[in-house]
Amino acid sequence: MGAWQKGQSGNPRGRPKKNRALTRLLEQAGSKTIEINGKRMAAKRWLGTALWQAIMNGVVQLPNGIEFPMTGQDWLELVRWLYGQVDGPPRNETDVNMSGGLDVVIRWPEQTD
Repeated sequence: MGAWQKGQSGNPRGRPKKNRALTRLLEQAGSKTIEINGKRMAAKRWLGTALWQAIMNGVVQLPNGIEFPMTGQDWLELVRWLYGQVDGPPRNETDVNMSGGLDVVIRWPEQTD
């Protein structure tokens, strides 16, 4: 075989997709049916409900009944994280054109996760 021509890919089908083992395991675990207080539900449904209840009540409650009160900072971080999962993160800047033709740029600090 000769050398590759300039601009020609050595792998025309592209790089193979990575094995998303952790994602697959989380999806499998979340799809399992669990029983809590006599009710059967998917584990991911319980997790979503538990996250929402933690935000509403300020307390994280585990399936075995153990409760962890959240600090104000914990609550705020959970709200930010959940908002980002539902609506995506907020844009980092917004352009506003005022009636006088003045452009105002509002910048939010970058969030680190």
